[in-house]
Amino acid sequence: MEAKSTTHEHLLSVVVTEAARFPEGSTVRVLDAGCGHGDLMTFLNAQLPRLRPGLRFEVRGFEVTDHGRPNDRRLRPDIDCISVRDPWPYADESFDVVVSNQVLEHVGDPSHFFQQLYRVLRTGGFSAHLFPLKHCFWEGHLHLPLAHRIRNRDLLRAYIRLASRFGLGRFGDHFRALGTPLELFAEQHADFILFFTRYLSYRQALDLAQAHQLRGSFRYTGEYYGRVIRKKLFRRAPPYRYNPRRSALADWLAVMFWRHAIGVTLFLEKRNTYEHGTEERVAAALAGPARGAI
Repeated sequence: MEAKSTTHEHLLSVVVTEAARFPEGSTVRVLDAGCGHGDLMTFLNAQLPRLRPGLRFEVRGFEVTDHGRPNDRRLRPDIDCISVRDPWPYADESFDVVVSNQVLEHVGDPSHFFQQLYRVLRTGGFSAHLFPLKHCFWEGHLHLPLAHRIRNRDLLRAYIRLASRFGLGRFGDHFRALGTPLELFAEQHADFILFFTRYLSYRQALDLAQAHQLRGSFRYTGEYYGRVIRKKLFRRAPPYRYNPRRSALADWLAVMFWRHAIGVTLFLEKRNTYEHGTEERVAAALAGPARGAI
């Protein structure tokens, strides 16, 4: 089965690479957070057993169905439909892996998302999220530069209208498909940017991870663009296993550069090796017996 997008291939590669942490023969439960119609779930279900035959995989997903989003419950029994304010409908520590594809820029309450992520993720598990940061130049929904940086609603509507008059952005697609007039298009999509997108900055994403006791990094961001370049320019099929040996400096340089492009990979782990009382034990050991004691 072929992937519908490079983002699907990339998230599969991250899961395949990091699944080396799970013992052979174990069952790995995967959650697709904000799964839409389930295309990524279908791809993972088809490819994970082939690429990691020593593990058993169970893939589920949920979709937020407020604001007219399609309700897939009748079509896909493995998709749970919830409201935006609902807790995720899973028990604590019930998943080994959580992924999301182009979801975090639409989350209205990121703190709620990260809190639920921490709750359902098992200790020792990991999470990978592919999404654009606030730093990106190109707003990927309207196909207009910097549209997501304009918070003044009147100015945003005027910008969308003017850019559309010059043939920029997605107005032409909407007009041909739906006959949407320009004024209505500008009105609707100014509201879409204001109410249905919330782009996080590099620091905000890492601060949210820290606040919810998750190890945060942007591991595998460079690999995503390497995959894009190999496919688009060289017509070569990239491998589905990335090199697990990391250079923290290379990962940091990659995200500093690619955060201005269409997406980054936020990698999270639920793990904490520090034990409270360690410093006190070290101090006591270094002090030793009191001098002069008989």
